[in-house]
Amino acid sequence: MSNTRAYDLYRRLGFVELPRRAALSPRLPRELESVRMEWVGTQ
Repeated sequence: MSNTRAYDLYRRLGFVELPRRAALSPRLPRELESVRMEWVGTQ
């Protein structure tokens, strides 16, 4: 989540962010939070 340059690159390459399936664990350190993405092609 903190690597905004990588996130922007994936978006430009045709990936979309998927919705979360479950709530984040309160024990998970913030720096380990992630985003699931799926490739849908270029737009």
